[in-house]
Amino acid sequence: KAPNWWRMILSFNLLSQWTCTAILSCTALAERSEVLVFFLKLADHLQTVLRNYNASYAIISGLSDSSVERLKQTWARLSTSMVEL
Repeated sequence: KAPNWWRMILSFNLLSQWTCTAILSCTALAERSEVLVFFLKLADHLQTVLRNYNASYAIISGLSDSSVERLKQTWARLSTSMVEL
């Protein structure tokens, strides 16, 4: 009954899933770290500059997925300031 609401949910889920897929599709550790940094910077830019909180939270949701959080070696390669974004 609320098509705009459902489109917003679909958009959020697609962005979140795209974030996970982009990170997990990288086979090399260095490449995966670069993609992870890209998404962290993108989420920060969306939130602080563009004030697009929905898209920022969708990316953060993708980064918080259990399959991405289990990548301990990838997260360990990031600087502390990058993780705090």
